[in-house]
Amino acid sequence: MRSVVRWLLGGLVTVAAFTLVVWVCGALVLPSLLKDPGIRWGIAVGLGAAVASLAALWGQSFASRREASGRKVRQRPSASGPLRALR
Repeated sequence: MRSVVRWLLGGLVTVAAFTLVVWVCGALVLPSLLKDPGIRWGIAVGLGAAVASLAALWGQSFASRREASGRKVRQRPSASGPLRALR
């Protein structure tokens, strides 16, 4: 997958996470707990921002990782040789 597509997908996931959490909290969950819409939507936006920041962290790690090239890298044995159990 190309790098640009990975970045766009990470951004899309971040926006979707923010939107979904804000809508669920502000329209479905919090109205039964808080009657004032200013407070309710403020809390919903705060929760949405927190979830979106976690989604952005995932998106950044997803977009910046390298693809597997199909080649296996052989590790060299250490200079001291294999570890042996002490008797």
